[in-house]
Amino acid sequence: MSGQQEFNLKNLAFVEFLGELETAIQSVLEEIYSGNFAGGEISAKIAIELQDAHEAYPETTDESGQITKHFYNFKTPRIDHAVTMTLKRRSQIKGTFIDRDTELFCDDEGFKTRKITKAQLTLDDIAGMSLQELTQAKITKITSRAAGRD
Repeated sequence: MSGQQEFNLKNLAFVEFLGELETAIQSVLEEIYSGNFAGGEISAKIAIELQDAHEAYPETTDESGQITKHFYNFKTPRIDHAVTMTLKRRSQIKGTFIDRDTELFCDDEGFKTRKITKAQLTLDDIAGMSLQELTQAKITKITSRAAGRD
């Protein structure tokens, strides 16, 4: 038979698929390069089936000279394809947490936090404390100057 062609990706059967794949690649690259997306994925799927087909050709017979039909039976490929693009959106949420009175530590159960107890009292701390709290804090003498009463 003349006009034979290898059945591979260079075959005419895959021209549409390859064009769509090339378009998807260029589209994903443009979106990533412009900074709109962090990345992308392209999935290509090809499903190939063989289907029965036939073609009728006219044919003459030697005895009567009448034209008859000759049927040629063959298999034809059915190719379904899909090209899927997934773009990964770049998003950013910012925030800061700082707590200078919190300690991060690790024990046998994992990471934990705890409040740091102040080792030294400030004048503000003393001014707001009751006599009982001052006694528990082992403060025995407060002068009027230390309490802010000049």
